Order: sequence, then C-alpha cells, then structure tokens
Amino acid sequence: MHCAGLETQKNLRDLIQLPKLVGGINWLTPEELENTDELAIICGLWLADDPDTSSRVLLARSTKGYPSLIVPRFTAGDIGPVLQAPSEIRIESADFETLQWSDGSQHNVSGVTYLNTVLHSGRLGSIGLGSVVLCYHPHIDAGPILLCTASITGRPSGVKLGDQKELFARILDSITTQVPVVEKKEVVKKEPWAENLAEFLLKTGEQGASFLLVLVAAHGKESQMDKAAGRLGIRCSKEEMQNYFHLMPEASIDEVQAILKQQGWGAYLRRIATRHNSGETS
Repeated sequence: MHCAGLETQKNLRDLIQLPKLVGGINWLTPEELENTDELAIICGLWLADDPDTSSRVLLARSTKGYPSLIVPRFTAGDIGPVLQAPSEIRIESADFETLQWSDGSQHNVSGVTYLNTVLHSGRLGSIGLGSVVLCYHPHIDAGPILLCTASITGRPSGVKLGDQKELFARILDSITTQVPVVEKKEVVKKEPWAENLAEFLLKTGEQGASFLLVLVAAHGKESQMDKAAGRLGIRCSKEEMQNYFHLMPEASIDEVQAILKQQGWGAYLRRIATRHNSGETS
C-alpha cells in the first residue's frame, strides 16, 4: 500500500523506517494532504509546531472519511483542542518496552510517551498508565484519526523491524474494523427524549459519559459543573450541559454511578472519589 506524508517531514529521523512499512510514500503540501484519500502518516511534532494548520487538515480529512495516523515524536501537552476532542488528550512521558493490544496480545515496540485521556472508546493499545494507540472519530461518519505513541516509524534501540511491521499491520486493520462512536462536540439534539440512562449513553456516546462523570464530580449540582469539568479536563459548554440535562432521565447520583460502572467507566469514578476524599472537589 501507498501512503501520504508531509513534504517538510520527509527527512525526519522519526519516519526513517516508514519506507520499509509501506509500498511508497507521496510527500505532499498540507493542502495536497488534505485532499488525498491515501492514509496520511504524520509525525506528531506538527500538531505542536502548527496547531492551526494541522487541525484544519486532520479534521477536513476526517470529514471526508480519509484516515490519518499520527506517530512519534510528540510534544508534551494537550492535543485535544487540535482534534476538537470533547476532553483532554494529554501527551505525557512514560518509557515502555511493550504494549498490550485490546485483544490481550503483546507487541514489543517501545515508546517514551502515552495518552492520558478520559476518552474510553477506541483504545486499541495500552500500557499500565494509559493508551498508546487510540482511534478517535470526531463524529459518527468521520474517518479515523489514529494516535500511536509507540515507535513504529522510528529506529529505537532494541526494537525489531518485524515487530514494527506487525504492530503497523494491526493499526491498518483497525482502520476498517474499528466501529466509530459519537464523540462530537456539536450540541446534542433535544429529541428524542432518553427513557433511561442506558439509552442516554447510547444516544450521546463518549461525550454523554463525560457529562455524567462531571455530574458525579459536582455531586449532582448544576451550579458546580463548570468547575468540576475544569478539574477533570473535560470540555462541555453550559449550552451542551443544559441539553444533556434535558436528554437525561431522572436519576439519582447512585444510579448514574451504577450505569457508568456497568459501561466500563469505573476507573474514572474511582479517580473522582479519590479526589473528593483528598478534598480536591469540595
């Protein structure tokens, strides 16, 4: 298969193994990259060096259904705004030698950063601290933006090309098999009314779950939700929260916590509880 890359990144050492992973590479300008349907493979430094252009190109590609893969190196910080994600996606330091795929298999490809985020779906590869391969869809019909902090295109010490090729193949396969979830920032429509919390989460997806986490952190108090969202690093405007209140059926905080645990958000509830016990949310 052929892929596309940024012409300004052609000689980066971070992409030195890329020609060995693909059949050919078309090095393009940002404008050309925006309009090609080939898989775009981009070094993550671009997101920090030129957040406006990278955001425009990546989101335009995604809207057209074109896949993009972001690989190391990354600059530490939150790349959520570049991708218009509903919550933070923080690049943080962590050395690792292996990662675990979502099916439990191990891949011996190292890295020096991971993704610290409350986004729950699309977690394909992980280490103990968090995700290292994440498939993000800005909206339900969007093409995937894959983030990989494992060194699949560089030449880290001790990593075999065969292991890089194996992980790269898993990532390529996920482009066609990963089911998109609703994670868009647009205000959710007020109709139809959700009859129960399970239906609420089904209709609102990742962002609805983030709203419920904020609700728990705010102890159910609407007046405290802005501050709670800020502490959790979750972006949700007042208008969006009002719409979610409208969609959400009547439920106690205990019921909200129960459905979140059932849907796999227990770890984040434990973090909220820990912060509360230490006085952070009071």
